[in-house]
Amino acid sequence: MEFFIKKLKSNESGYSGNIPNRRGKFILIPKDCYEFFPQHSAKFHNDITLVNLITPQGNIISRKYDWHNAKYHINSREDLNRDHDEKRLYRSKSLDKDLDLDRDVFFICCKSDDSEEYKSFSVTDLDENYVYLNEKFKKPQIVKDKVIDKIFNTKFESLKSFDKRVIIEEDIIESFSDERPSTAKVDLILSEAQFRELVMKAYGSKCCLREESIVYGDKIILEAAHIKPKREPHYGPNIPSNGLALSIDLHRMFDEGMWTISEEMKVLVHPKLQDQHLLGIYQNKSISPLIPGSFYQPDPEFLEFHRNSEFGKFDKTK
Repeated sequence: MEFFIKKLKSNESGYSGNIPNRRGKFILIPKDCYEFFPQHSAKFHNDITLVNLITPQGNIISRKYDWHNAKYHINSREDLNRDHDEKRLYRSKSLDKDLDLDRDVFFICCKSDDSEEYKSFSVTDLDENYVYLNEKFKKPQIVKDKVIDKIFNTKFESLKSFDKRVIIEEDIIESFSDERPSTAKVDLILSEAQFRELVMKAYGSKCCLREESIVYGDKIILEAAHIKPKREPHYGPNIPSNGLALSIDLHRMFDEGMWTISEEMKVLVHPKLQDQHLLGIYQNKSISPLIPGSFYQPDPEFLEFHRNSEFGKFDKTK
């Protein structure tokens, strides 16, 4: 198994001199390790994508992976005057807590069976293997190593797939709430769990029609509906702009084409059902996600597809 290993430096852990928490925390990815992580696009300035890090605690923590690539845009952007060219995997409170990250700690990850996710762990100076790693791995690199294999197996031997929990923090939400284009808005296809989590956040964990939901602990009794269906041959993508937060019954009605959404972002109930109170009361209701930006707003192309291909399909008499 191949691993990315890096000993974190003081500046990556937010230190200014010996004073902690003075700067943002990140993991600088060296150029010879780029191929190990998801790719970026040079056509976007400061392109963003996501890396899903599975921790031994069973959390799937989505983190920003940014390419600060002004070098490729400096001649076309008047606001750029420094030719940066580096990639950073940004840390978070959840990640630092799960992995006990700080300066001089080894951050290690490997690709899981699902290529979209990376199993991640750390080795601190309290670990019996720290001296071995410190002597052998003087610089960040991609390696195959029996000792790291053993550490990995020990860390993850008790983790079961059903234990996993997706964590998407506020900096992720904010990163995609503006109009700045990025790979994530164009190419990034999220996992089902990420798709659901972002759709729930976009609508405040409430049904976008009823504006309410049942919440108990970390359970939200709502579904993340696809506007353009995932099924063959449509293959609607797992991105928030293709999603709606809906109660189970309204999701079923949407999939059956009993209602749709207009260009003006208003509910259109099928004419044959407008007199049925359960659904008819939502005729002309405006749909409005709480988070701005095209990454979260229902995409006009997907809405048009639903109106043209799905709306009214329940009616077998036509």
